Amino acid sequence: MDDLISSPEPRTRRVPRSVTAVAIALGLTLGAAGIAVAASPPPLSESATKAVVARDGDRIAERRGHRGEKHRGERGERGLGGPGRALHGEAVVGDGKGGFRTVAFQRGEVTAVSPTSLTVKSADGFSRTYALTAATKVNRGRAVVGDIKNGHRVVVRADVVGSTATAGGIRDAALRSAEKTD
Repeated sequence: MDDLISSPEPRTRRVPRSVTAVAIALGLTLGAAGIAVAASPPPLSESATKAVVARDGDRIAERRGHRGEKHRGERGERGLGGPGRALHGEAVVGDGKGGFRTVAFQRGEVTAVSPTSLTVKSADGFSRTYALTAATKVNRGRAVVGDIKNGHRVVVRADVVGSTATAGGIRDAALRSAEKTD
């Protein structure tokens, strides 16, 4: 009777090999990801991040400056207009000698022009006066400062030292249109 009262041994469940293999692979993957995160360098400081972004932006602008006219448009103004269709801005970039310099750009309408200065007002109301020198290029040297008139739409690229922004390059859309008809 003892045989009738005793219950059979409970059956043990076996985990299929495929499930075991997946679990091991998942564990190894997560472990490797954890090691990679632990070994990665700390994030850059805010100022270092800005310098890297500005440096890369300069490289892109320089490359765009070597392309033909048909590549102008939404991606920037051939290296003079800053990123995309931005109206104005400043960035700290490498000077090519191991140091840094501050550059500015602005897109807008000329409100005042003289042989030594140019004032531009952007669509958002921002206005800035730029110093002009003999080194200032207008439309890559195909025009002169005297050709720029009040009301012309321009893009200015400048070097900033202290509170003075000195224009290095000016792109005047009205003068470009005149150049194409000549």
